[in-house]
Amino acid sequence: MIKLSSELRQFSADIGYEFKDPGLLITALTHSSISSATRSDNERLEFLGDRVLGLVMAQALLDLDAKATEGQLAPRVLMLWCARKPVQMWRALLVSATC
Repeated sequence: MIKLSSELRQFSADIGYEFKDPGLLITALTHSSISSATRSDNERLEFLGDRVLGLVMAQALLDLDAKATEGQLAPRVLMLWCARKPVQMWRALLVSATC
């Protein structure tokens, strides 16, 4: 079993979540520039996270404007994807809902 550093234990406490698999947290925080044969990087998790974020954004856009066509939704989701800053994303979603 992998033991977390004091910093990662504090991070876990700060967010109020105890990781069942501490190795997954370490992998999630490991950039490819510091990965090794014994320490994998976060690129696969990043890929998965991007897909999940895309689904969440698409669902939010559909919920906000049930009558929008694919042609109207596509540029909105692209704008959100390019911004990818939470505050900007949600402001854009609110603007999209009022257009």
